[in-house]
Amino acid sequence: MASRFLDDFKNYKEFDLTDTSQDEIMNLVLDASESYIENECNIILAESTKTLNISGNGTNTIYLDASPINSIVSVKIDDVIQDINDFVVINNHLYYKVSTFTSGALNVLVAITTGYSPTSISNTLKLAILKLADKLFTDATDNRDGVTGYDTGIKMGEHYVHSDLPDNIKAILYQHKRWVL
Repeated sequence: MASRFLDDFKNYKEFDLTDTSQDEIMNLVLDASESYIENECNIILAESTKTLNISGNGTNTIYLDASPINSIVSVKIDDVIQDINDFVVINNHLYYKVSTFTSGALNVLVAITTGYSPTSISNTLKLAILKLADKLFTDATDNRDGVTGYDTGIKMGEHYVHSDLPDNIKAILYQHKRWVL
């Protein structure tokens, strides 16, 4: 599957957009970069719908473990569909404006849209993806001692050690990191 940042990466590397000879490895390093950044920053990059099953706590606020949250799709409490206009999300907390969440084990079901569309992702976050992909691409296509780094470069993307990242990528990721206590 083609990465949504393939053309951006080719432009970043100053490659011909019509040349598809290295698309496979480019897509792999882009996917590995996105995956690493999602895990490192505790965010969701690809836009999607996510359903969260949460225990009600008797208050008007519950925490939603997803970031960024774009919109509320639906809310069910004790299997009863609620009017989404009765809720607002502020800093990953879902506030019930007219009542409280009844206490119960996993009795609240919240569907949200989360992640970034290709046009809503910040330029700095996109730059981090491209810079990390560039490092992985260079590692993966570098021919050392007659052996390509193709496999080791991809594995490196999946299990990258933060201390191995260049400082400019670390600085960008720090700005987007979602701290979980």
